[in-house]
Amino acid sequence: MSVRVFCCAGVAAPGERVALDGDESRYLVRVRRRKVGDGLELLDGEGGKWSAVRDEDDSSGHASVRVLAAVPPPAPARPILLL
Repeated sequence: MSVRVFCCAGVAAPGERVALDGDESRYLVRVRRRKVGDGLELLDGEGGKWSAVRDEDDSSGHASVRVLAAVPPPAPARPILLL
């Protein structure tokens, strides 16, 4: 199972660094024990999903992640037919 972390809406392009808020930072570092360089999934709460890696902590002590690539939504399992 992949570690999923929530962040603000509208995550930017691949290569950009995204700082997490305090609760998500604590969850990622203390509960899930992710170290710098560990992979994870970044979710924005609006259906967006990105692959990312844990990056260094910023000056305020919050964890940050580096976005690698957007993950496209999966295709429907069956064709949808509306009547």
